[in-house]
Amino acid sequence: MIPLMQKRLQLEGVDLSTHMLRQCKTNLAKEGLEAALFQGDLTELNLPNKYEAIIMPTGSFCLLQKARVMDVLNSLYNHLENNGKLIVDIELPLWFTPNQVTTKHCSIDDKTGILFTATAQNMDWHKQKTSYIHRYDFVENGYVTKTEVSNFMLHWYGIDEFALLLEKCGYNKINYVIGYEKNPTASLVIFFAEK
Repeated sequence: MIPLMQKRLQLEGVDLSTHMLRQCKTNLAKEGLEAALFQGDLTELNLPNKYEAIIMPTGSFCLLQKARVMDVLNSLYNHLENNGKLIVDIELPLWFTPNQVTTKHCSIDDKTGILFTATAQNMDWHKQKTSYIHRYDFVENGYVTKTEVSNFMLHWYGIDEFALLLEKCGYNKINYVIGYEKNPTASLVIFFAEK
């Protein structure tokens, strides 16, 4: 939200997690920004407004359970103005390697940070999903003081498959670009569709 709002676009946000909404509000405040934020389930949104555009970036759509995807697409459709645009990123698992372990350190300040470790588990080709174990180590003054572990699953869609799902929900003028038109071999596919 922040980069778009810094370009003077008016945005509102929605998330199921009250914790994520609190963090969003904190991040906005650090930049001197404010936005309406709503707590809600994407499968049954009931927001007070309709929108010129709805954006779901960075592959977040792939976190949704496949059984609820049509509910989400219909819900978003109902919150668009006529001729409003849906912009959704989906992720193809081009990079997935079973048992691969990757780590990344994210500094919070000069004394604290998070060491993130992702372990690729397996890919289910028939159900189109990948699974990981994610470990988050909170590091203070060089020592791990807290650890959280989660099972992480991503679902993927073929390009034609996703276009057909959009079409089935009533969207039209459906097209896509790969890698934000900067990298033709990227795993991220950005769909655009209109109500």
